[in-house]
Amino acid sequence: MKRKYADRANWQRVKQKTYTQIAMHSEEFDGTVSLVSIQAVHEPAYVHTHRGKLCVVDDGYKWLQHFPADAAYTLTTMFDANGQIIQWYIDICDATGVDERGIPWYDDTYLDIVVLPSGEVELIDIDELEEALQQGAVTEKQYEQTWKVAEHLLQELKEGRFRLLKQSHAHLQKLLMNMPAGD
Repeated sequence: MKRKYADRANWQRVKQKTYTQIAMHSEEFDGTVSLVSIQAVHEPAYVHTHRGKLCVVDDGYKWLQHFPADAAYTLTTMFDANGQIIQWYIDICDATGVDERGIPWYDDTYLDIVVLPSGEVELIDIDELEEALQQGAVTEKQYEQTWKVAEHLLQELKEGRFRLLKQSHAHLQKLLMNMPAGD
């Protein structure tokens, strides 16, 4: 498994960024929400989808990440420089926590769900999860739990019950108000 941190402190592609986070406790969301605001990159990053090449990191982009309390996933909403959502990226995880700096982290179990603004949903990195099981990077129990969480989330997405997607813009605005001056 890979431990990943909300502040993306070791992100080599990014030359300049700011980071903020807030705890949210409401009926709509309970957990921590973080924001990486990217001012400058060494070079943009692209992912390949069945619809073609999609830029996910560039100057002016923002990555909003939700760490729901007591959930086995995180949700990253990727915004372009114009504030438009590029995609939602759900990382299925084994554990989440907070480090000594107060920064949220998660242990990524490789399997991910991508949701596009068009409503298309794709389960990705199945091969990475299979390889991790074969190499002992995840246990059989973690493997089964990862699939259980993914299937549950896919069902919620299919039925329109995964409400966190609809909160992305409002939560982005809350985090932008929390950004240090000058960002």
